[in-house]
Amino acid sequence: NGKYLYASNRGYENTISKFKIGSDGKLIAKSMMNFDCGGQSPRNFTITSDGKYLIVANQNTDNIIFFNINPFNGDLIKTNWTLSVSMPVCLITW
Repeated sequence: NGKYLYASNRGYENTISKFKIGSDGKLIAKSMMNFDCGGQSPRNFTITSDGKYLIVANQNTDNIIFFNINPFNGDLIKTNWTLSVSMPVCLITW
């Protein structure tokens, strides 16, 4: 929706970071929040075309985790949906 930027942090953190995008197009550093990705080495993630879900492929724990995206503040809310997949590294939605 152009309001938030998400980034994966592999290694020690294993999180998805959320930054708010200001009206000038710059990231608002103090707005950063981290969300546990539900596994290790979030190799890739994607957002569904309707903007409702963020899906994370955790390479080292062989799982794909689904999050709801809060439409009001962009926060990630872990769902009960997970998939077991050997070393997922890329996600594509259509």
